[in-house]
Amino acid sequence: MNAVWLVAHYPPAHVGGSAESVRLAAHGYARAGHALTVVTPKWSLALPNVMTEIGGRIVRVPTGLNLPAGQLAHERAFGVRLQLRMARAAVGQAPLGTRLVHAQDRRVLLASLLASRWLGVPLVVTLRDLGLLCPIAVCLHGQPSPGVVPPDCGQRRLWRTCVPDFAGQYPSEHGLLRRRVTSAYWYARLALDRRAAERADTVLFVSDALRVAHASAGFPRRAATGLLHSPVVVPPPTDPLVRQALRDRVGAADGVPVVLFVGKPSLGKGWPLFVRAAERALTEGRRAVFVHVGPEPRQRSHLVAEMGTVPHEGMAAWYVAADLVVVPPIQQDALPRVALEAAAAGCMVLGTRVGGIPEILDPLVLSSSEAFPGIVAGILRNMTRDMMRSVGQWQRAVVLEKFGQDRVAATDTEKFYREVSR
Repeated sequence: MNAVWLVAHYPPAHVGGSAESVRLAAHGYARAGHALTVVTPKWSLALPNVMTEIGGRIVRVPTGLNLPAGQLAHERAFGVRLQLRMARAAVGQAPLGTRLVHAQDRRVLLASLLASRWLGVPLVVTLRDLGLLCPIAVCLHGQPSPGVVPPDCGQRRLWRTCVPDFAGQYPSEHGLLRRRVTSAYWYARLALDRRAAERADTVLFVSDALRVAHASAGFPRRAATGLLHSPVVVPPPTDPLVRQALRDRVGAADGVPVVLFVGKPSLGKGWPLFVRAAERALTEGRRAVFVHVGPEPRQRSHLVAEMGTVPHEGMAAWYVAADLVVVPPIQQDALPRVALEAAAAGCMVLGTRVGGIPEILDPLVLSSSEAFPGIVAGILRNMTRDMMRSVGQWQRAVVLEKFGQDRVAATDTEKFYREVSR
């Protein structure tokens, strides 16, 4: 079934969780024999406006911006002018016999709605985070999975409670008044985006926890809903010499496990839990090396080896070199890609019972936020590296069966498309 996809970021200009998920889905869908055009803003002047790859025809709409590799465009970059240009490009570059338009990101809702109306075909929207409900969603931080939007959610609560709480958790050089005004503006802007999303024929969520959170806010009111997970693939084999070089780099001797945290070292992502786990292991005298791959934290811990940001293609080697990957967010992380990719690489993954993580990992490898440091210490105390690797191989089989690229990108996607286009 021929389709047009619109997305806010697409590799290689940016390789993050959402962008990588869309790329894998596009590759799988195109390989299944469907004609596909992906329309995305052009965030790098070095990239061509139009190119063809395994994922179909990639059309990049000029923005006049030249962002550093990997940097996300700010929300304000997705203005009306860019939305109109993307809609025109989607109509002009649509494959012959296009049956639907799919908004793969909430930031391109207006462009997707216009393109679907101009082409006269149904609109499908995929939501990957809580950004359509609130610009900060602090009310869901620390809630058990799934999170529920409070009944008094609105501008008044945002101004009086949420923004001060958010400012306390995430310090900034901007004053509280400025952050209140900015958040109030984006909250009002999201109301317009929700109205555009309500006009979709189907709204898909990448995790059931995300669907429940939106349902608690009364969204969507009319559109049909569905669950479509992000796909994952088995990474290419890693050279044993590369694997050993990474372990040597962090000073992990034979028999010493490596505990890995990947991503932004923020409160929401569970960075304090990771540091506390390292402290707990040291207190109990456990031999282990705690490693962080990602942006530099505001306050470094002498117990954690900082490796800096690593390109996405280099992460598979780190997952193979590690013995335990931890994903301990305390906020509603819809479907963390780190958990998917680490499990697909055969590394043991331990997560918290938050957001969509319980949909990826078995309850045996889940923990509450409070117990997380103790669980990590218990694993280091009671499990050898070989035992951790055995658990990782089991998790790999489970994840690939549920989130494998061929199933999600071709079978499940095509099933939803056929239901929408009836």
